[in-house]
Amino acid sequence: MFKLKVALLSGITLSYGVALGLGKKPTIEGQSNSCGKRTCSVVAEGSVFQVDSWQAAGPLIEREGISVRHLDNSSWEASHKSGSVCEAQTPLVAALRCFVKMRVGDEVELPFSLAEAYLSTVASEEKIVSVMLQDIVGGYNTPEEVPEWIWIQANSSYGHKDNGQHDGIWEFVVNLHRDFQEIPARLNALITTAKRQGVSYILFHQGT
Repeated sequence: MFKLKVALLSGITLSYGVALGLGKKPTIEGQSNSCGKRTCSVVAEGSVFQVDSWQAAGPLIEREGISVRHLDNSSWEASHKSGSVCEAQTPLVAALRCFVKMRVGDEVELPFSLAEAYLSTVASEEKIVSVMLQDIVGGYNTPEEVPEWIWIQANSSYGHKDNGQHDGIWEFVVNLHRDFQEIPARLNALITTAKRQGVSYILFHQGT
């Protein structure tokens, strides 16, 4: 089990939290679709439980006396006379988070089987490849004097915290979503091909 703030609940994790708030004992059932991707459902009292529409959740929200109002920053705030207040990008999610908060608390304990579902709501999958620069430019003594390394460092988004300090570490990550100017000839083919293949980042290193 892992704990998740009510303010982060959405989709299947929100349905699980609402089921807990209703005093049910929800479980998670998974199945693989035709593409081999595994999907999960919240099951309570023998049937799939989900609250992803006003038709399904409206009566609960009305019965509990949860109020919803639109804020100036394009988000929604739901509140209850008990003092519970929650925000979200949609009124339905705000109201359901408010319900879970007033019934369960600020955090909800979720089974690890929902970890992947939670991750998919807050993170996007990116492709990263690593390249040892010697394979591109050949051998050298000092990376700071190599034109390709100079360009990589100048155009990188991230650098290793121990660059130049320990055991020959010299690593930089280049974000391929950016537009680059004057790419060195020996790097141009690599970067162009990587972009075409949907690579998001290249980690350049020198094998240490």
